Amino acid sequence: MAGIVDKVKLFFNNYEDEDYLSSYMEEEEEEVAPQKTRKTFTVDDSVSPTIRKPGPAQPHVVDFSRIGTQQLSVMKPQSMEDGQQIANEIRAGKVVICNFEEADHRLAQRIIDFLTGSAFALGGRVLAVSSLIFVISPQHVALSDGSAQAEDHNGMANLRKVVNSL
Repeated sequence: MAGIVDKVKLFFNNYEDEDYLSSYMEEEEEEVAPQKTRKTFTVDDSVSPTIRKPGPAQPHVVDFSRIGTQQLSVMKPQSMEDGQQIANEIRAGKVVICNFEEADHRLAQRIIDFLTGSAFALGGRVLAVSSLIFVISPQHVALSDGSAQAEDHNGMANLRKVVNSL
């Protein structure tokens, strides 16, 4: 009877599984001998560390030659490209007077929005002279509308009123 059982085992035994498993057996990894590492720095005991004491703050340097030769540009923008040119003038440190009397109101609104954002990003200011004339100054130029209320908040509120009335 043992012979029949062995024949059945032999019949149902799948030798392909053994071949399959043996093909995926891991190869032994080669051992790498540890290498000695060199120190990349040395400690010199003869040198003592220097401790910096906080000194006076660096003075803020202002280019007075640029302020002495202040330039003023008067522009009548007719397209968005003119708005980019005005922003470049402000970035160059020039005061720009924009006259929108001959411009389309929708285009004037877009250009004023662009220039207000540009002036804000550059640290400058926008002052509405009339409903269609604006003065845009760079950071180092102070603008005042001549009234006692020359605060930024009031200036922006007046600018919003003028721009919204376009």
